Amino acid sequence: MRDLWRLILLAITSFALVGGAMSYSRGSDFRQTLIEISDHGRALARNTVTAFSGTTGPGLDQTQTSSIDTPLVTLRVPRPKFGEWVGLMGFPDATEVMFAVPPLDSYTSGQLDLVLDSQLAHDGDGVLQISVNGTLRQAIVLDSAQQTINVSVPLSNEDLQRPVVALGLAAHGTTSSGQACPTEADNSGSVISLEPQSALAVTTSEAINDPRTAIVAAASPLALSLSDVSQPMAIWAAQRLRRAGIATELVADGHETTRLIASAASSMPLELRETGDVAMSGASGVDAVVALRPSDRVTPAALASWPLSVQQLATDTTVRNFRGTKRWTIPYALADLPQGRVPDRLAIDIRASTLAAGNDWLLRVSLDGNLLQTQRFAGSTSDISLVVDLPVALQHLDNAVTVELVDTSPGEGACNRKPDAQAQLLTSSRLETGVQQPVAGWGAMVQKLAAGSINLGMTGAMTPAQASALADLLGKFLPADAVMTYQAGEGDFSLILTTGAQYAAALRLAGSVGGIQADALILSKGGQNGDPLLVQLDGSEASRTRPDIAESDVLIVVRYNGEQ
Repeated sequence: MRDLWRLILLAITSFALVGGAMSYSRGSDFRQTLIEISDHGRALARNTVTAFSGTTGPGLDQTQTSSIDTPLVTLRVPRPKFGEWVGLMGFPDATEVMFAVPPLDSYTSGQLDLVLDSQLAHDGDGVLQISVNGTLRQAIVLDSAQQTINVSVPLSNEDLQRPVVALGLAAHGTTSSGQACPTEADNSGSVISLEPQSALAVTTSEAINDPRTAIVAAASPLALSLSDVSQPMAIWAAQRLRRAGIATELVADGHETTRLIASAASSMPLELRETGDVAMSGASGVDAVVALRPSDRVTPAALASWPLSVQQLATDTTVRNFRGTKRWTIPYALADLPQGRVPDRLAIDIRASTLAAGNDWLLRVSLDGNLLQTQRFAGSTSDISLVVDLPVALQHLDNAVTVELVDTSPGEGACNRKPDAQAQLLTSSRLETGVQQPVAGWGAMVQKLAAGSINLGMTGAMTPAQASALADLLGKFLPADAVMTYQAGEGDFSLILTTGAQYAAALRLAGSVGGIQADALILSKGGQNGDPLLVQLDGSEASRTRPDIAESDVLIVVRYNGEQ
């Protein structure tokens, strides 16, 4: 036994000596292999980098790494209508949510990270269908009571090449233990909410020091600087971004996230500064940000000329199944329309499935809650057309036309249910403008401002809260295609941003020299149907000194510099 152990020890020693000699021999393949493995490991260590090292918001995943020379950056596009409820109520119900794909050059991967809150009544049962760009991707059985559902839906290269990713949600089921004839009331005990933390996550290899990537990755709401810049220019940029559906916050110094800087027009629309802030150059810079952070809201720039197709106003123009009544809403703001003109007609074109003999379609049209017209059409026709007059006097700064198509067929079968019908609001439906235009009020003011250049100024520095309120007020009536200037004394009109306290001080100061120059006042409070209050001044002291202006209010003084 002892001799056996000596032989084993001798064999191990011999093997070690021979292996060592091979590894140190000049032409040894074995030694070269070890060197290559070691060098490859050091190369991997050098090329594994962090995608972003600065302070980030929810728009950028700073833990993403890459084993190649170019780091990968994961950008998160938040759910549209971030401050609103989005989801499904009752059975059956369906909705579509459009996630805009940031227009960068390329993406390596992407997915929808969805957080859903489901509440289902006791004894209820149902299924949630999730589709992407019209293709069913997942189906989830819903449990009774409340549950949180986290779903990741991978996206293909074809999905990421589209300008938007259309997320479809559809719920089917019952809340009445599968009764034979469920009614609407019996099936109302179901709510599925698409939570605000839901997002489109896309991974790109584009450089993180590029201003476009910085804009896409910036946290929502975007931070727009009020410090060391022209405050009127910053307020103008804020209202333009907000009108495009981009949440924007006006901030002072000390804000930690990426800030936007509104600057005068230059050759570069966007410029990334050493501080990490992004400078926007005039209108072209703001438009570049809007293109990089698109929302589901129609941008005023998309409305270039008359007539306006309903498709330009974010109305659903695809065919839909329905039972009973199908409703379309056509929203529009006067300040977003070309030349500030007010629409006076709506031409409606609908294609619908035919109904059984003897049944009619009923078409109803209303404007801001006012019923305009009701008309019946034979159910045997598939094309329905109607031109409706839109009274100019009934229109406000923000308006909505509602079109309802009602299937008057009686219910069928034991449960007296209406059969499914189909209808589509065609893209040939349009808003038109003619000779009927307002001669007073907001409609006339918007048209007047759209016809000339506007000088935007202010009476003194504003706090972020005051500047934010002024941006909202300005965005209500300022024409989208207005020509702006910021040099005192220029422009056909002057809009002077001020506060109640500053306005009162200006009145006291001007009292000894014959009064303050102003032709109209715009107050954020006091108007009808959500409009600001427009006050035309007649030159008297009583019209300029209004008791309803508090020191904490913000207002805008309008001055006509030319002949009006």
